[in-house]
Amino acid sequence: MRIQTKLTLLLLLLSFCVVAGLAIFATISLDNYFRARLVSELQTQSRQAEFVTRHLSETDSARYHHLQEYAHSANLRLTLIDREGVVLFESDLPHEGLSKVENHLLRPEVQEALKNGTGTSTRQSTTLNLEMLYLAKKVDEPFTSTDEFKRAVIVRVGIPLTHVNEMLDDIRSK
Repeated sequence: MRIQTKLTLLLLLLSFCVVAGLAIFATISLDNYFRARLVSELQTQSRQAEFVTRHLSETDSARYHHLQEYAHSANLRLTLIDREGVVLFESDLPHEGLSKVENHLLRPEVQEALKNGTGTSTRQSTTLNLEMLYLAKKVDEPFTSTDEFKRAVIVRVGIPLTHVNEMLDDIRSK
């Protein structure tokens, strides 16, 4: 084989490796960017959810339902959790279904929030059977309400990652 042919093949191989490396780097960067944006949005949503919960009228007999409507209108899953991990509110369940919900104290995002103020976790939801991104936030001040919400110390919001994963898969395939 002539030296020019060898050099040409070597340059083609090197070019292919560089392009493949850049594609992998771009995909990883894009994934990190989207996840960071989602976490930022969830931080905003958790503060808003805390505000809404704090300012719901205590005399409102449909308070639980109104908080569910807020969560659904914001396209997020909202959970209020007490210090022992007992779920006090779950936007995807009726009030009567809370007794069947398992304790959330050992969930990674809840543990991190109790230690550091906020915590995130990406994992499969046992309730919804979807991959979810969760952000848990420790409540700044105790809720002053007289109902069960006053025991909440964690506001947790979550969104399914199905749309994000589909979009990233679509980008990767092109």
